[in-house]
Amino acid sequence: MTASEQDWVVIFNIKRIEDAIKTGDYKVIDGVKVVDGRHGAKYTRYVPVSNNPHGCNTAPDVANIVSIGRQRCDRVGAASAISRGAHYRVS
Repeated sequence: MTASEQDWVVIFNIKRIEDAIKTGDYKVIDGVKVVDGRHGAKYTRYVPVSNNPHGCNTAPDVANIVSIGRQRCDRVGAASAISRGAHYRVS
């Protein structure tokens, strides 16, 4: 998979974000408390998915996420898309 064929699902760790606000690990920008959610930060997790994901569902246990994407066919006359899915466990 090349970089142009990849997107990201960003998962926010709400408990860590709430703790960051309590401990003062944030910046104030225009009166709003902002934590660092960039790639590699301890408050978010970036999960690679196929380009142009079509859906993302969370299981009732809130520990598992399924991302559904679509990949184009290169063959002439073939179906316009092949469904693909990926399963991730949030820990």
